[in-house]
Amino acid sequence: MKLLMNKLLISTIVSAAISSFTVNASGEPGKINFEGSVTNTPCGISADSLNQTVDFGQVSRANLMHGGNSERQEFEIKLVNCQIENENKVAVTFRGDVSEENHGELLAHGDAGDVVIKMFTEGEQQIQLGEELDPTEIGPSNSYMNTLHFYAVAAKRTGIYGVLDGNFSGEATFTLRYE
Repeated sequence: MKLLMNKLLISTIVSAAISSFTVNASGEPGKINFEGSVTNTPCGISADSLNQTVDFGQVSRANLMHGGNSERQEFEIKLVNCQIENENKVAVTFRGDVSEENHGELLAHGDAGDVVIKMFTEGEQQIQLGEELDPTEIGPSNSYMNTLHFYAVAAKRTGIYGVLDGNFSGEATFTLRYE
């Protein structure tokens, strides 16, 4: 009888432990945050275009020291839900820490030394930080022509500066002007 009572007690304790664990595992609710902003512009900007990371990977120091560039890395600005009335063109201006020696190129920071980031339009025009690009025509809704294409390369800063082994990064912002 005592053995039967012990078995019953053990099975009750095990059942209670398993069911309470299950309840605790599913008891905490999850959370989803939604964010955005409303702007007085003809187009919105896709969420994946607002905060981008362009990864150059590993860049050869020897190549940079001999005047070469990294591989080109593409990035884009997607305009969405465009309601075109009078303003059917958009001009982009990029800003960031400017390398004085390299005339408007983005100065990279980090322990890699004197690296700059050169940005270009899809048409191979080098972008000068702080200078507005020629306006580009845009269309209604989410048409393909509402994606602005660019690319960037990493290069050695002009002058007698050196490039070292290490990481580098740079941050550019962009603004849009519709006309």
